[in-house]
Amino acid sequence: MSPSETDARQEAKLSSLARHSLVYSIAPLAQRFLALVLVRYYTEALDKAQWGVTQITDLLFTALIQISGTNLLAGVVRFYFDQKDERDRKSVISSSLLLLSAVSWTLVGLGILFRAPLSRFLFDTADPRLAHDNLQLCLILSLLSIPLALSSETAFRYLQVQQRSTLITTLKISKSFLEMSLRILFLLVLDWGIAGFLAATLVGELLTSLLIGGWVLSRVGLTFSWRVLRPMVAYSVPLVMVGLCQMGLNYFDRLLLRQLGPQDEKMGWVGIYGQGYLVGWLVQLVVVGSFMQIWQPWIFGVKEPERQKDLIRRVSTWALFAVGSASIAVMLLGRELVHALSGSPEYWDAFPVVPWVCAGYVFFALNGLSQVPMFIAKRTWPMFWLNVVAVAVKVLLSVVLIRSHGYVGAAMATLATFMVLGTAGHWIAVRTVGARFEHGRMLAMLSLVLAAMGAALWIDGRWTSGYTALLTPYTALKGGLILLSLGVVWGGLLERDERGECLRALRAKLGRR
Repeated sequence: MSPSETDARQEAKLSSLARHSLVYSIAPLAQRFLALVLVRYYTEALDKAQWGVTQITDLLFTALIQISGTNLLAGVVRFYFDQKDERDRKSVISSSLLLLSAVSWTLVGLGILFRAPLSRFLFDTADPRLAHDNLQLCLILSLLSIPLALSSETAFRYLQVQQRSTLITTLKISKSFLEMSLRILFLLVLDWGIAGFLAATLVGELLTSLLIGGWVLSRVGLTFSWRVLRPMVAYSVPLVMVGLCQMGLNYFDRLLLRQLGPQDEKMGWVGIYGQGYLVGWLVQLVVVGSFMQIWQPWIFGVKEPERQKDLIRRVSTWALFAVGSASIAVMLLGRELVHALSGSPEYWDAFPVVPWVCAGYVFFALNGLSQVPMFIAKRTWPMFWLNVVAVAVKVLLSVVLIRSHGYVGAAMATLATFMVLGTAGHWIAVRTVGARFEHGRMLAMLSLVLAAMGAALWIDGRWTSGYTALLTPYTALKGGLILLSLGVVWGGLLERDERGECLRALRAKLGRR
């Protein structure tokens, strides 16, 4: 094959990567758009203490998902392509499903058995604002969703390795639409409170698990092979522990606020912080999560080591540019977004959380990009030790900063911790497996993100009048800074041939050849 033909094939595959990533992004974008539209109504129906309960149940859900071994599914994506026999490929899916189901249902049973002490530990049951909510029932509803969610996610991983991005997107959007419709019914019409909010999730997970999981099992069969599963477990054990650590990095701050907050305001602090975190986390959920769903199986399928390294170098830079650019917009408009998405003024104080959290997740994305060459080399233990250190840093900084800066201190600790995680993860990937990255351009993008964060904090700090107004003259200033930042990325960080490729792709999409 001639060099020109090789380049053409490579560009075609990169175009395929971008197309699938865009399709995958539609689902979380639609999900988050629908969720954000309804957050205003959720926070009108639930006060900040009740909203804090939903944040803690999210923590519980994520913790038990991780303990159950959801990161075994990373092994599904990695080892599916290693199997030469079609029966073994199918066994990768079914064996994973059986193992995850056995572990998760066992944990759920224990959680239900000890629901009374667990409720007292997780929630401030003495808060008078929660007196009319059956917190033990809320706990049970959250627990029952866990094994169903794992079953659904295993089925989605099967569709992922088949590169069925359109089908995955359609199914996830349908699931989200169903759950949100049920929340409107249970919460806003029937007035079931927190239990209604959680029951909608349970119904959505149950139907998805039965329909999608059942369909996938009809394709792969219900077989268990320890021979196939054993190397996946060995590969995934450190990833399971990494997942637990990352769960702690993403959620422990809520539990610390629950313990360190002022009396009678602990759950309120959790609720306000969760509202700001929701906005700050948006880019990570929509952009990074969507991209990683297709990027990992795509790059695992590239067999030539040198080409793999070159693609990782190029694509990691472009991905960081996309994440950073979107994050700059969210950071600068964080106050306006919190204001628009809050159904009650008691949530408006969440806006200072947004810039810190959003900037932190850019560094979290840097760490995620750095993990890809580690996955390729099957070097997962260094990631575990790095995350253990990061959790220790997060807990220590959160305790200190919460005591001095309240719930905003938890957001500051998030940025500091993710800076450590991202830069150290990047360094480890370079030193241990010889990963190649464009350090200069990536550093420039990170610096631009931090500058935008500083600008957002400074502008919002000067906004002392017109607090109840959604749009102010400062909003126009923020819009100008967003455009300026995008101009820096386009004209200063992207190379000339990259800008040309973007314009050619845009013209092709618009039908102008």
